Amino acid sequence: MKKIAVVAGGNSAEFDISVKSGRMVMKSIDTKEFEPYFVLVKGTDWTAEVNGQIYPVDKDDFSVIVSGEKIRFDGAYLIIHGTPGEDGRIQGYFEVLNIPYVGPGIVCCSLTSSKSLSKDLIRQNGLPTAKSKILPRGSQPDWDKLVKELSLPLFIKPNSGGSSVATHKVKTIDGLQAAFEDACLHDHEVLAEEFLQGTEITCGIYDNAGSLVCLPITEIRPHNEFFDYKAKYMGESDEITPAPLPNELKSWINELTRKVYRVLHCDAMVRVDFIIRDGVPYFMEVNTVPGFSEASIVPQQLRAAGLDVMEVVTSLIRNKVKG
Repeated sequence: MKKIAVVAGGNSAEFDISVKSGRMVMKSIDTKEFEPYFVLVKGTDWTAEVNGQIYPVDKDDFSVIVSGEKIRFDGAYLIIHGTPGEDGRIQGYFEVLNIPYVGPGIVCCSLTSSKSLSKDLIRQNGLPTAKSKILPRGSQPDWDKLVKELSLPLFIKPNSGGSSVATHKVKTIDGLQAAFEDACLHDHEVLAEEFLQGTEITCGIYDNAGSLVCLPITEIRPHNEFFDYKAKYMGESDEITPAPLPNELKSWINELTRKVYRVLHCDAMVRVDFIIRDGVPYFMEVNTVPGFSEASIVPQQLRAAGLDVMEVVTSLIRNKVKG
């Protein structure tokens, strides 16, 4: 039986969420087909959980030694949100070792780890996006000029961050500098983005042996100003799946979701976020390693579609780790 490492943790503010997602993935692998192990990554400290005991991972060949026996992993399921799971770093490691993995590839990570780059590519492929501008760390933005270009309120966020960490919806020009400085603590580039008033929706999609399957769309109604960290992970939002949208609009969103998946070279299972303004879906971002905890949106969408979560997760591994 093939041994699969569920690789969670990482080096970002999303560490705890990744651990929860990893535990969910562990429960969602069919143990009649694969033998899962929980591997926790934190900086250079990599550990594997085997029969309730913790062992160091030998990064030379991605293995662990238990009672004098070397356990080699045949594949990995990447569920690290943020670095090094969504920026291509850990993928490079597995590519060098020729170990197959479930998750975004290096090309996808190169395109999507920068929100501004992914938006530029999507815009060039005919999808509408919010207007935005990159602000380098260490610069002193001209806030008057920026507000004239993008208007208020403005979103200020790390260009490469996730889970809405250090994301601010700023309504007055006086609040922009503090938001910028906070975002700079998390990234060397900050994204200033126009606010789109509309309906926030998200669509999960996964590769089912070459066929792209769109999951039921979720409408997100945050209790706060926007879909922030508390809304995502502390229950401070209403998530309606399937979203109450006209069938024609749902079909359009599914078509756009598949296009985003292909343009950005996505792999396995991702989630694509849109804002619907005046009946038009505007691309916001793609979550290449979406949350997979009990409360996360993608598992909700899988259940709403009548799909067996274990079968879908196991099939993603099956697609990568050949008999």
